[in-house]
Amino acid sequence: MPNLLLIAGYSLAFTSVWLWLVAVTFVAVIVVTYFYYRRTNPMLTRGLRITLGVLRGLAMTALFFVFAEPLLVVKHTDSKQPTIALLVDNSASMAQNRNSAEQFKAINDYVKDIAAKVPPTTRVVQYTLSDTINENGQITGAIPVTAIGDGLNDLAELFDGANLQGVVLLSDGASNVGSNPATEARKLGVPITTIGFGSPNPLPDIKVVEVNCNPVGFAGKEFPLEVVIESRGFEKLRLPVRIKRDDKVLAQQDVDLVGDGKRQPVQLTFVPPSEGTLTLEASTPTQNNEESDKNNSRQVRVKIRKSQIKILLGMAYLNWEYKFLNKTLSAKKDFSVDTYIDSKQRLGGTVPFPENIDALNEYDAIILYDFDADWLNRHKQLFDAFFDRSGKGLFFMAGENFVSKPKADFVRQLLPYQFAEHGQTIVLMPTPFTLTERGKIHPLLRLGEDINQTQRALNSLPPFAGYLLTTQPAKEAVVLATAPPLLPGEPEQPIMAAQRYRNGKVALLSAFPLWKLDFLAKSVNEADSSVARLMENMVLWLIARDDVERLAITPDKPIFIAGETVRLNARVLDESYVPIDDAEVEARLTSTEHPKDSSIVSFQMVRPGSYLATLHYLPSGNYSISGVVKRDKQQIGTPSATFTVEPYSLEDLSHISDFDMLKRISEVSGGHFYAAADTTAIPRFAEQPVKTTVRRSEIALFDHPLLLGLIILALCAEWYLRKRYQLL
Repeated sequence: MPNLLLIAGYSLAFTSVWLWLVAVTFVAVIVVTYFYYRRTNPMLTRGLRITLGVLRGLAMTALFFVFAEPLLVVKHTDSKQPTIALLVDNSASMAQNRNSAEQFKAINDYVKDIAAKVPPTTRVVQYTLSDTINENGQITGAIPVTAIGDGLNDLAELFDGANLQGVVLLSDGASNVGSNPATEARKLGVPITTIGFGSPNPLPDIKVVEVNCNPVGFAGKEFPLEVVIESRGFEKLRLPVRIKRDDKVLAQQDVDLVGDGKRQPVQLTFVPPSEGTLTLEASTPTQNNEESDKNNSRQVRVKIRKSQIKILLGMAYLNWEYKFLNKTLSAKKDFSVDTYIDSKQRLGGTVPFPENIDALNEYDAIILYDFDADWLNRHKQLFDAFFDRSGKGLFFMAGENFVSKPKADFVRQLLPYQFAEHGQTIVLMPTPFTLTERGKIHPLLRLGEDINQTQRALNSLPPFAGYLLTTQPAKEAVVLATAPPLLPGEPEQPIMAAQRYRNGKVALLSAFPLWKLDFLAKSVNEADSSVARLMENMVLWLIARDDVERLAITPDKPIFIAGETVRLNARVLDESYVPIDDAEVEARLTSTEHPKDSSIVSFQMVRPGSYLATLHYLPSGNYSISGVVKRDKQQIGTPSATFTVEPYSLEDLSHISDFDMLKRISEVSGGHFYAAADTTAIPRFAEQPVKTTVRRSEIALFDHPLLLGLIILALCAEWYLRKRYQLL
């Protein structure tokens, strides 16, 4: 490809395979044009003939550029100065641990000494390191988290394509979040010199590592907790481990420390006097000469219910379903189950059906199996009073007995959908538990952390043996699960639905039998508890006052360690439980201890119906979230939530400098490790070359619209002059 050098950095290349033919043709046309306009008839002035020749020549030159296909090649040369990056660990462990605190006070002197060893031709850029890196950030030693791996990854992205020749990392090596530092060091591709602050030899310390307990307890009943402590340097010291609420000690157990960094579980119990949500603190007394006094306590939040959930299980007759339901519900220690069998003969272990509203109101939830319409209608006044007064719930399971009699108006109002009353009423065929879109997000069927996990749990179950044929669901009903249509073109048949009734709520299942699903599932996998979890979920839904939680803000957990990222999840569903993708979600974050210090938190949509906000570096204390959800500029709800940030921070997890990690970082990257006390041994950095990069770009000239314009303009001007002077 012929290449003509025009000026430095620019060249013109012709790419046509017919270049020589095009060039010869061009020269021939120019020669012909010269002789054509040398003499004209009629004779024209010399200036006019030159003008006509030039116009023809311009047109032919532009046409030559079209057929010769020229490219303008532009070369850009970029010189990048060699750079050394200084990463200064800005975490609390550097400034507050006795092993490194004195060294950290002189951190600026360390930085100056290192910079003095760098040749003047090499640029030095300083960053502070916490969970990310900040150029020329203020070194405070106050950040409660260290992410060395993430910082190295940020550095790689920042210097992508630049002339980074090395990294100097000043740290204690205690990385407590983020990616593996050694892996990121290898990927960075430049030598990393690590300077270790502190000492790998631990100082004496006692810390509460974790508190294990059931998140739910009952008023008036013993509530057990396990407190795990870890100690070093206080072997055989006897001290109390306490459970406190505010300043009140609820439980205490004296223990003898084994020390040597070993963990000790301590069992404690107390009796909650009343219901409510309790924030409990497990703590040990602070000793003299401890490395830190911030890790001597941990917090946990538990919900105390007034008593066990009292359930009335009513059966129209005895069968295998009764045995399964009674066994499954009674197995939950949180549940207290009374059974009623519709029989004139009093059966052992059963209770009569309540005769008045006060007796019925003693139950938190009611589950009825296959009572017919006449029985339900006889108890209409009692049920209406129960729903009006308590706002509680009923789960009704319909079977073959239910369709044997015509339905009363009360039954049509009570149940979310109705059943066929003439012809075929029962379909006996394998029926899978298939959720609707509303069912996938309804709390009644939340068997997993997400929609897919719930559906997988249900897919693992064998199908129902059959179901009842239905008619149109009620207008306000939420259909949760369906069966396939019997004939093509017919609507799907609901087999499970829920609706509000008066001040309470009703759920209906019309596929059967549950006991067989559980039996067959456990014959394949003994650990399968999907049906049992379904029944537990059903009871919790029945007793919940906010059954659907269409608008809610939920922290990832009730108590966070200082320095942890606080994730707030907002759920936004419309009245039909369909996820909303165009909502605006904001919340005001307020500290209980400092109510004037509030801020606005904005949520971003993760997927329809799900919004997320993340908060960093919150001070310890209790926080409240007051949300506002808007749609089309109109407010549709004000969800709220609370959470706690405890004083215990990620930096308190360990007070030992991890020199092994720093040595590993240097080893895999080709650098060296030095203790902070030995920085005088660091040699001067070698002179590094300037990195020169050449970028080449090409501009196609042959299809430029100016060429076409030039051809047309030149030929038109020539034609006009020829006509004007009678040469046509």
